[in-house]
Amino acid sequence: MHTRLKYVLIIGLVSLGLQTCENFYSSYNNVNSRKYRLEKARNHIDNEEFTDAIAQLYPEWIDDVTNEEVAYYFAIAHAGRAGLNIIDLVSELAEDLSSKTIVEGISEFFEDADDEDISDIKEAIRIIEFTADEVNDRSARMNFLALFANWARIGIVLHRYSYSSNTLLTSNFDACKLSSSIGSARTGLPDNAVDEIMVSVPRIVELAAVISGTGDAFDALLGSSFSGLGSAPTEPIPCSADSDAVLCLATRSLINLGADDGGIGLDTGNFAGDNAGPPIGTCDDTYN
Repeated sequence: MHTRLKYVLIIGLVSLGLQTCENFYSSYNNVNSRKYRLEKARNHIDNEEFTDAIAQLYPEWIDDVTNEEVAYYFAIAHAGRAGLNIIDLVSELAEDLSSKTIVEGISEFFEDADDEDISDIKEAIRIIEFTADEVNDRSARMNFLALFANWARIGIVLHRYSYSSNTLLTSNFDACKLSSSIGSARTGLPDNAVDEIMVSVPRIVELAAVISGTGDAFDALLGSSFSGLGSAPTEPIPCSADSDAVLCLATRSLINLGADDGGIGLDTGNFAGDNAGPPIGTCDDTYN
C-alpha cells in the first residue's frame, strides 16, 4: 500500500513538473505575455541597451506600478543609462578609497556625466520610492539598488559641475559658490544641484542602517561629517528658494571638505588654513 501510494505521488509530481515546465516555457514563448516582455527587457539590460529596455518596460510599469519585478528592472534600466554599474563601481571604490574619499571616487566613476544622466538617476530613485515609500516596506534588492542610486545621484551631479575631465577636478571649483557667481570667475554648484545632493544624504544614512542592520558599520565609510546631515529633509527645501538655509550651506561645506581636512568630500582646498575661504565645515552667506 505504501509502495502504491509512493508510486502515485511520484507520477503526480512528475506530471505536475512537466505541466509547470510547459506553462513556464509557453509563457516565455508567448510574445504577448509579461514574462516574455520582461525577459526581453532583461536581455536589453544585460547588453547595456538601456533605452530599449526602458521602452520595453515603461508600458509594463504603467500597467501595474505595484509589480516589484517590473519596477526593479525599470529602475535598473534608468540607473544603467545614467552610468551606474554597481559591480564596476564597487570594484573601483575598493581600489580608490585608500587614497580618495568616497565622494571623490564616486564622482570620478561617472565619466562624462550630463543633465540627462541626472534626470535618469532621479527617475530610477522615483520608481523605487513609488513602489514603496518606506524602506522597511521594500525588498532587500530594492533597498540595495536605492542605496547605490542615491550615491550615484551625488556622484553624477558633482562630476557634471566640478570636473574638467573624467578624473581631474576643475582647479577653480568651489562648492560654496554658485556657478554664475563673481562673473563666473569661480565655478560652483547651482542651488538645484545642491538640492539633489542634500536629499540623497538622509536616504543613504537610512538605507545603510537597514541594509547593514546597524548604522555603525557604514558610519566608518561615511565619516563623521556625513552624519551631521542625517536629519536633512528628503525633499528639497529648496535651496533655490533660500540659498542661505543652514542645510544648504552645510551641504556645500560637506562637498568642499576633503580627506586632508577629515571630510568625505572633494578636496577643493577652499578652507580656512588653505585658500581664502570660509571656516572649515561652513559656507556662510557672505562667502556664497
